[in-house]
Amino acid sequence: MGEDVPGRVVSTSVFGHEERFARAHLPGTCLLEDSLSSQVARAHADARVLTVMIHDHVEVEALEVFRALEGIVTRSDGFDHLPLRWMRENGVRGYHLGGYATESVAHHALMFMLMLLRRVPEAGGVVGGMSPVWDRSSLMGRHLEDVTVGVLGVGRIGSKVASLVSGLGGRVVGFDIDPDPRLEVLEGFRFVSSLDALLERSDVLSLHVPLDSSTRGLIGDEALAMLPEGACLVNTARGGIVDHDAVVEALWADRLGGYATDVLPGEPTPPDLERLAGLERVVVTPHLAAYDERTVDARYARTARIVDALVTGEGGSVENLRVV
Repeated sequence: MGEDVPGRVVSTSVFGHEERFARAHLPGTCLLEDSLSSQVARAHADARVLTVMIHDHVEVEALEVFRALEGIVTRSDGFDHLPLRWMRENGVRGYHLGGYATESVAHHALMFMLMLLRRVPEAGGVVGGMSPVWDRSSLMGRHLEDVTVGVLGVGRIGSKVASLVSGLGGRVVGFDIDPDPRLEVLEGFRFVSSLDALLERSDVLSLHVPLDSSTRGLIGDEALAMLPEGACLVNTARGGIVDHDAVVEALWADRLGGYATDVLPGEPTPPDLERLAGLERVVVTPHLAAYDERTVDARYARTARIVDALVTGEGGSVENLRVV
Protein backbone atom coordinates (compact mmCIF):
# COMPACT_ATOMS: atom_id res chain seq x y z
CA MET A 1 0.00 0.00 0.00
CA GLY A 2 1.17 3.47 -0.76
CA GLU A 3 0.39 5.02 2.65
CA ASP A 4 -0.51 4.11 6.18
CA VAL A 5 -4.24 4.23 6.79
CA PRO A 6 -4.70 3.72 10.55
CA GLY A 7 -8.26 2.97 11.53
CA ARG A 8 -9.58 3.15 7.98
CA VAL A 9 -8.86 -0.44 7.00
CA VAL A 10 -9.65 -3.43 9.22
CA SER A 11 -8.60 -6.99 8.41
CA THR A 12 -10.28 -9.81 10.33
CA SER A 13 -9.15 -13.44 10.72
CA VAL A 14 -5.45 -12.62 10.35
CA PHE A 15 -3.83 -15.40 12.37
CA GLY A 16 -0.34 -15.26 13.84
CA HIS A 17 1.24 -17.49 11.22
CA GLU A 18 0.06 -15.10 8.46
CA GLU A 19 0.78 -11.85 10.25
CA ARG A 20 4.20 -11.33 8.64
CA PHE A 21 2.61 -11.38 5.17
CA ALA A 22 -0.17 -9.03 6.26
CA ARG A 23 2.23 -6.55 7.85
CA ALA A 24 4.50 -6.60 4.80
CA HIS A 25 1.69 -5.73 2.39
CA LEU A 26 -0.86 -3.89 4.55
CA PRO A 27 1.10 -1.42 6.70
CA GLY A 28 -1.08 0.67 8.97
CA THR A 29 -4.02 -1.70 8.67
CA CYS A 30 -5.71 -2.87 11.85
CA LEU A 31 -5.05 -6.62 11.93
CA LEU A 32 -7.36 -8.77 14.04
CA GLU A 33 -7.29 -12.48 14.77
CA ASP A 34 -11.01 -12.31 15.55
CA SER A 35 -13.50 -13.07 12.80
CA LEU A 36 -16.02 -10.42 11.85
CA SER A 37 -18.78 -9.89 14.41
CA SER A 38 -21.01 -7.12 15.73
CA GLN A 39 -18.58 -6.67 18.60
CA VAL A 40 -15.67 -6.18 16.17
CA ALA A 41 -17.81 -3.78 14.13
CA ARG A 42 -18.64 -1.64 17.18
CA ALA A 43 -14.95 -1.38 18.07
CA HIS A 44 -14.04 -0.26 14.53
CA ALA A 45 -17.20 1.51 13.39
CA ASP A 46 -15.28 4.16 11.42
CA ALA A 47 -13.58 1.68 9.08
CA ARG A 48 -13.92 2.46 5.39
CA VAL A 49 -12.66 -0.90 4.09
CA LEU A 50 -12.89 -4.41 5.51
CA THR A 51 -10.83 -7.38 4.41
CA VAL A 52 -12.22 -10.75 5.47
CA MET A 53 -11.62 -14.46 4.97
CA ILE A 54 -13.81 -17.16 3.46
CA HIS A 55 -14.91 -18.45 6.87
CA ASP A 56 -15.83 -15.01 8.24
CA HIS A 57 -19.56 -14.74 8.90
CA VAL A 58 -20.19 -11.52 7.02
CA GLU A 59 -23.59 -10.81 8.50
CA VAL A 60 -25.73 -7.77 7.71
CA GLU A 61 -26.20 -7.16 11.44
CA ALA A 62 -22.47 -6.50 11.81
CA LEU A 63 -22.11 -4.51 8.59
CA GLU A 64 -24.88 -2.11 9.58
CA VAL A 65 -22.77 -0.95 12.52
CA PHE A 66 -20.11 0.57 10.27
CA ARG A 67 -20.74 4.26 9.65
CA ALA A 68 -18.55 4.84 6.60
CA LEU A 69 -18.05 1.45 4.98
CA GLU A 70 -17.13 1.73 1.30
CA GLY A 71 -15.83 -1.70 0.39
CA ILE A 72 -15.26 -5.29 1.45
CA VAL A 73 -12.38 -7.35 0.10
CA THR A 74 -12.54 -11.09 0.66
CA ARG A 75 -9.06 -12.59 0.74
CA SER A 76 -10.26 -15.55 -1.32
CA ASP A 77 -11.32 -16.49 -4.80
CA GLY A 78 -14.82 -17.52 -3.70
CA PHE A 79 -17.26 -14.88 -2.49
CA ASP A 80 -20.43 -16.81 -1.69
CA HIS A 81 -20.11 -15.73 1.97
CA LEU A 82 -20.66 -12.04 1.14
CA PRO A 83 -24.19 -10.56 1.42
CA LEU A 84 -24.16 -9.23 -2.12
CA ARG A 85 -27.73 -7.98 -2.17
CA TRP A 86 -27.28 -5.89 0.98
CA MET A 87 -23.97 -4.55 -0.31
CA ARG A 88 -25.52 -3.58 -3.62
CA GLU A 89 -28.46 -1.83 -1.93
CA ASN A 90 -26.15 0.07 0.41
CA GLY A 91 -23.48 1.06 -2.07
CA VAL A 92 -20.75 -1.09 -0.54
CA ARG A 93 -18.40 -2.41 -3.19
CA GLY A 94 -17.19 -6.00 -2.99
CA TYR A 95 -14.01 -7.54 -4.34
CA HIS A 96 -12.42 -10.98 -4.48
CA LEU A 97 -8.95 -12.23 -5.42
CA GLY A 98 -9.97 -14.04 -8.58
CA GLY A 99 -7.24 -16.36 -9.84
CA TYR A 100 -4.64 -15.64 -7.15
CA ALA A 101 -4.30 -19.33 -6.19
CA THR A 102 -4.93 -21.08 -9.51
CA GLU A 103 -1.71 -23.10 -9.61
CA SER A 104 -1.77 -24.07 -5.94
CA VAL A 105 -5.34 -25.34 -6.02
CA ALA A 106 -4.71 -27.23 -9.27
CA HIS A 107 -1.63 -28.87 -7.76
CA HIS A 108 -3.64 -29.91 -4.70
CA ALA A 109 -6.33 -31.44 -6.89
CA LEU A 110 -3.74 -33.40 -8.87
CA MET A 111 -2.15 -34.61 -5.62
CA PHE A 112 -5.57 -35.81 -4.44
CA MET A 113 -6.14 -37.72 -7.69
CA LEU A 114 -2.82 -39.51 -7.47
CA MET A 115 -3.30 -40.32 -3.78
CA LEU A 116 -6.66 -41.95 -4.47
CA LEU A 117 -5.54 -43.79 -7.60
CA ARG A 118 -2.44 -45.13 -5.84
CA ARG A 119 -4.44 -46.14 -2.73
CA VAL A 120 -2.44 -43.93 -0.37
CA PRO A 121 -5.20 -43.52 2.26
CA GLU A 122 -5.59 -47.28 2.66
CA ALA A 123 -1.82 -47.78 2.60
CA GLY A 124 -1.49 -45.38 5.51
CA GLY A 125 -3.94 -47.51 7.46
CA VAL A 126 -2.01 -50.71 6.73
CA VAL A 127 1.45 -49.39 7.54
CA GLY A 128 0.55 -46.81 10.17
CA GLY A 129 -2.36 -48.48 11.97
CA MET A 130 -2.55 -50.02 15.41
CA SER A 131 -0.97 -53.24 14.08
CA PRO A 132 1.24 -52.08 11.19
CA VAL A 133 2.23 -54.60 8.55
CA TRP A 134 4.31 -54.38 5.38
CA ASP A 135 1.65 -55.73 3.02
CA ARG A 136 0.57 -54.37 -0.35
CA SER A 137 -1.56 -57.33 -1.42
CA SER A 138 -4.84 -55.43 -1.14
CA LEU A 139 -3.50 -52.12 -2.48
CA MET A 140 -3.27 -52.54 -6.26
CA GLY A 141 -3.63 -49.05 -7.69
CA ARG A 142 -4.55 -47.57 -11.05
CA HIS A 143 -2.32 -45.68 -13.48
CA LEU A 144 -3.26 -42.11 -14.38
CA GLU A 145 -2.94 -42.93 -18.09
CA ASP A 146 -5.52 -45.73 -17.73
CA VAL A 147 -8.36 -43.59 -16.36
CA THR A 148 -10.44 -40.68 -17.59
CA VAL A 149 -10.41 -37.57 -15.44
CA GLY A 150 -13.58 -35.49 -15.56
CA VAL A 151 -13.29 -31.78 -14.80
CA LEU A 152 -16.53 -30.09 -13.76
CA GLY A 153 -16.04 -26.38 -14.31
CA VAL A 154 -13.26 -25.63 -16.78
CA GLY A 155 -12.40 -22.08 -15.78
CA ARG A 156 -9.05 -20.86 -14.49
CA ILE A 157 -8.45 -23.70 -12.04
CA GLY A 158 -10.26 -26.42 -13.96
CA SER A 159 -8.33 -25.66 -17.14
CA LYS A 160 -5.06 -25.78 -15.20
CA VAL A 161 -6.03 -29.18 -13.80
CA ALA A 162 -6.84 -30.38 -17.31
CA SER A 163 -3.46 -29.13 -18.53
CA LEU A 164 -1.58 -30.88 -15.70
CA VAL A 165 -3.34 -34.20 -16.27
CA SER A 166 -2.85 -33.90 -20.03
CA GLY A 167 0.85 -33.20 -19.51
CA LEU A 168 1.17 -36.44 -17.54
CA GLY A 169 -0.43 -38.45 -20.33
CA GLY A 170 -3.94 -38.65 -18.89
CA ARG A 171 -7.27 -38.47 -20.70
CA VAL A 172 -9.49 -35.55 -19.67
CA VAL A 173 -13.10 -34.66 -20.36
CA GLY A 174 -14.56 -31.36 -19.27
CA PHE A 175 -17.97 -29.76 -18.87
CA ASP A 176 -18.56 -26.03 -18.50
CA ILE A 177 -21.53 -23.77 -19.15
CA ASP A 178 -19.22 -21.57 -21.26
CA PRO A 179 -16.60 -23.89 -22.81
CA ASP A 180 -13.41 -22.35 -24.12
CA PRO A 181 -12.67 -24.02 -27.50
CA ARG A 182 -8.97 -23.13 -27.18
CA LEU A 183 -8.61 -25.91 -24.63
CA GLU A 184 -9.34 -28.50 -27.29
CA VAL A 185 -5.69 -28.27 -28.35
CA LEU A 186 -4.66 -30.08 -25.14
CA GLU A 187 -3.54 -33.61 -25.83
CA GLY A 188 -6.17 -36.08 -24.67
CA PHE A 189 -8.74 -33.40 -23.74
CA ARG A 190 -12.26 -32.83 -25.02
CA PHE A 191 -15.43 -31.16 -23.86
CA VAL A 192 -18.66 -33.08 -23.40
CA SER A 193 -22.07 -31.54 -23.92
CA SER A 194 -23.75 -32.25 -20.58
CA LEU A 195 -23.16 -32.98 -16.92
CA ASP A 196 -24.58 -36.48 -17.38
CA ALA A 197 -22.07 -37.21 -20.13
CA LEU A 198 -19.25 -35.99 -17.90
CA LEU A 199 -20.35 -38.14 -14.96
CA GLU A 200 -20.71 -41.26 -17.08
CA ARG A 201 -17.12 -40.95 -18.36
CA SER A 202 -15.30 -39.85 -15.18
CA ASP A 203 -13.18 -42.45 -13.43
CA VAL A 204 -11.97 -39.47 -11.40
CA LEU A 205 -14.25 -36.44 -11.03
CA SER A 206 -12.63 -33.15 -10.01
CA LEU A 207 -14.90 -30.27 -8.95
CA HIS A 208 -14.11 -26.67 -9.91
CA VAL A 209 -17.43 -24.80 -9.91
CA PRO A 210 -18.52 -21.95 -7.61
CA LEU A 211 -21.08 -22.53 -4.88
CA ASP A 212 -24.45 -21.01 -5.72
CA SER A 213 -28.09 -22.07 -5.84
CA SER A 214 -27.48 -24.17 -8.96
CA THR A 215 -24.51 -26.11 -7.57
CA ARG A 216 -25.41 -26.57 -3.90
CA GLY A 217 -25.72 -30.32 -3.30
CA LEU A 218 -25.09 -30.96 -7.00
CA ILE A 219 -23.02 -34.08 -6.34
CA GLY A 220 -25.51 -36.24 -4.49
CA ASP A 221 -27.12 -39.66 -4.85
CA GLU A 222 -28.14 -39.22 -8.47
CA ALA A 223 -24.80 -37.84 -9.66
CA LEU A 224 -22.75 -40.40 -7.74
CA ALA A 225 -24.84 -43.23 -9.21
CA MET A 226 -23.92 -42.06 -12.72
CA LEU A 227 -20.17 -42.33 -12.11
CA PRO A 228 -18.43 -45.55 -13.17
CA GLU A 229 -18.27 -48.06 -10.33
CA GLY A 230 -15.18 -47.43 -8.19
CA ALA A 231 -14.76 -43.84 -9.41
CA CYS A 232 -12.97 -41.30 -7.23
CA LEU A 233 -14.25 -37.86 -6.28
CA VAL A 234 -11.99 -34.83 -5.67
CA ASN A 235 -13.25 -31.54 -4.25
CA THR A 236 -11.09 -28.43 -3.98
CA ALA A 237 -13.98 -26.05 -4.73
CA ARG A 238 -16.63 -25.63 -2.00
CA GLY A 239 -17.92 -28.12 0.53
CA GLY A 240 -21.57 -27.35 -0.15
CA ILE A 241 -21.36 -28.66 -3.71
CA VAL A 242 -21.23 -32.22 -2.32
CA ASP A 243 -23.93 -34.10 -0.39
CA HIS A 244 -21.76 -35.83 2.19
CA ASP A 245 -24.51 -38.20 3.32
CA ALA A 246 -24.60 -39.52 -0.24
CA VAL A 247 -20.79 -39.77 -0.38
CA VAL A 248 -20.63 -41.79 2.84
CA GLU A 249 -23.35 -44.13 1.60
CA ALA A 250 -21.58 -44.58 -1.75
CA LEU A 251 -18.30 -45.37 0.01
CA TRP A 252 -19.90 -47.94 2.30
CA ALA A 253 -21.60 -49.55 -0.71
CA ASP A 254 -18.28 -49.65 -2.63
CA ARG A 255 -19.81 -47.65 -5.48
CA LEU A 256 -17.31 -44.84 -4.84
CA GLY A 257 -13.66 -45.80 -4.85
CA GLY A 258 -12.40 -42.83 -2.87
CA TYR A 259 -13.09 -39.25 -1.81
CA ALA A 260 -10.59 -36.45 -1.27
CA THR A 261 -11.69 -33.01 -0.14
CA ASP A 262 -10.03 -29.82 1.00
CA VAL A 263 -13.33 -28.09 1.79
CA LEU A 264 -16.33 -28.86 3.98
CA PRO A 265 -19.53 -26.98 4.85
CA GLY A 266 -19.38 -25.16 8.16
CA GLU A 267 -15.68 -24.32 8.18
CA PRO A 268 -13.83 -23.77 10.46
CA THR A 269 -15.89 -26.26 12.55
CA PRO A 270 -17.43 -28.51 9.89
CA PRO A 271 -19.92 -31.05 11.30
CA ASP A 272 -18.93 -33.67 8.70
CA LEU A 273 -15.25 -33.69 9.66
CA GLU A 274 -15.22 -36.48 12.25
CA ARG A 275 -17.41 -38.79 10.18
CA LEU A 276 -15.37 -38.41 6.99
CA ALA A 277 -11.95 -38.45 8.61
CA GLY A 278 -12.65 -41.85 10.13
CA LEU A 279 -13.38 -43.56 6.81
CA GLU A 280 -11.03 -45.59 4.67
CA ARG A 281 -10.45 -44.34 1.12
CA VAL A 282 -10.95 -40.75 2.28
CA VAL A 283 -8.46 -37.89 2.41
CA VAL A 284 -9.45 -34.66 4.18
CA THR A 285 -7.20 -31.61 4.38
CA PRO A 286 -8.16 -28.40 6.27
CA HIS A 287 -8.47 -25.97 3.34
CA LEU A 288 -4.77 -26.25 2.44
CA ALA A 289 -4.98 -25.93 -1.33
CA ALA A 290 -4.20 -22.18 -1.30
CA TYR A 291 -1.99 -22.38 1.77
CA ASP A 292 1.66 -22.25 0.83
CA GLU A 293 4.11 -19.38 1.30
CA ARG A 294 3.99 -18.18 -2.30
CA THR A 295 0.20 -18.18 -2.43
CA VAL A 296 -0.38 -16.60 0.99
CA ASP A 297 2.05 -13.83 0.05
CA ALA A 298 0.14 -13.34 -3.21
CA ARG A 299 -3.13 -13.23 -1.25
CA TYR A 300 -2.00 -10.26 0.82
CA ALA A 301 -0.26 -8.53 -2.08
CA ARG A 302 -3.43 -8.61 -4.17
CA THR A 303 -5.55 -7.59 -1.18
CA ALA A 304 -3.26 -4.59 -0.68
CA ARG A 305 -3.61 -3.62 -4.32
CA ILE A 306 -7.40 -3.54 -4.02
CA VAL A 307 -7.39 -1.76 -0.66
CA ASP A 308 -4.99 0.87 -1.98
CA ALA A 309 -7.24 1.50 -4.99
CA LEU A 310 -10.27 1.91 -2.74
CA VAL A 311 -8.57 4.21 -0.25
CA THR A 312 -7.10 6.42 -2.98
CA GLY A 313 -10.33 6.54 -4.96
CA GLU A 314 -8.91 4.59 -7.90
CA GLY A 315 -11.22 1.57 -7.71
CA GLY A 316 -11.46 1.47 -11.49
CA SER A 317 -7.98 -0.08 -11.62
CA VAL A 318 -9.27 -3.23 -9.92
CA GLU A 319 -12.70 -3.35 -11.56
CA ASN A 320 -11.94 -6.81 -12.95
CA LEU A 321 -11.91 -8.14 -9.37
CA ARG A 322 -15.21 -6.51 -8.36
CA VAL A 323 -18.15 -8.79 -7.55
CA VAL A 324 -20.72 -6.13 -6.56
